[in-house]
Amino acid sequence: MSTSPSNLCMFILPENDKLRGYENYAAWKILMGINGRPRGLHKYWENQVVVPAGIDSPIPANDPTTETEKPIDVPAAITPTQTPEKSTPLLSTTPTLLEYELRENVALSSVLINIADLSGSGIDALGATKAHVAWKFLEDQYGRTSDRARNMCEEKLSRYRMAEGAVVAGAGGHIEKMRTLRKLANDTGANIDNQRFITKLLDSFPESWDTVINSMYSEKDLNTVIMNLTTHAERLSIREGKSKEPDLPTPPSIDTVKALEATILALQAEMKTFRPFQHQCGTTNPSKAHLICANLLCGKVGHLMEDCFGPGGGKAVFESPVRSGFLMPRGVNRNRNWSAFSPEVKRPDRTAKRPQTAVFCGL
Repeated sequence: MSTSPSNLCMFILPENDKLRGYENYAAWKILMGINGRPRGLHKYWENQVVVPAGIDSPIPANDPTTETEKPIDVPAAITPTQTPEKSTPLLSTTPTLLEYELRENVALSSVLINIADLSGSGIDALGATKAHVAWKFLEDQYGRTSDRARNMCEEKLSRYRMAEGAVVAGAGGHIEKMRTLRKLANDTGANIDNQRFITKLLDSFPESWDTVINSMYSEKDLNTVIMNLTTHAERLSIREGKSKEPDLPTPPSIDTVKALEATILALQAEMKTFRPFQHQCGTTNPSKAHLICANLLCGKVGHLMEDCFGPGGGKAVFESPVRSGFLMPRGVNRNRNWSAFSPEVKRPDRTAKRPQTAVFCGL
């Protein structure tokens, strides 16, 4: 198996998954194992690799023969007992000298680069020379759980509550969040078994679920409890979907009714402001308030003289001169006419008898 460069490259976790302290050390260790085991780096972290001979042995100072004194043009003779080193697999615990140096550096760099705050972790990045030394330092510092951390995780799990109408199961569901909190609590040494988790899970549901969850406290199978909760949540979602069909009218909310009442009151107040203007100007259109009739007999605001229906206006309607007199406008009291504009012609007395008729009757 060849040691390809792609398999020996160090890996970088997402920023949210990097080591931040004891609160996510357990999850960080799992992710490091998932990414490091296919590369064989876990054996370097756990100090399971045999160090090749000569990796840390410097050349003695009193050795008269140094590397520079060897002839350059004469190759070194290989004795029959010497054999060239063969490459080893990535998971091998007996690598060659070159493979060990390369894999050791990759293992150490993969640990250091996946720490969020390298300076705050206490590791000397420049002085660290072995991957298993840095790995053990983090294990001793964050791996040993404390009572305070365990109590904090258990309290967070016990206080978590589901909101009314929230998602019960699935992506981002309440059950998945409770499982995550349980995992974090157990990583700190809480040791919450299925029976304790069932109680905490049922206690986290709102009061509207009491009729459903009361019979589940005696259940010992966690999968059965989760299935019953999920089934009831699906029934509720189906009922809500039917109640929101477009054929069924939905009653207006309180906010909608209050908004309509406020709109009606505002319109009523606005109409009251138009009434004095209507009596004064003769029109309800505020856009015509600047128009003043030039008719001396009218003089109202809201129209012009050519649009005036009053006496002397452009749209005044006249009756026949025979019936109402000469140019007598309609609607004017004939006893109080305006002779200056329309002199009235007196009607003939039709009741008086003609002379011919009087003579004829006298015979």
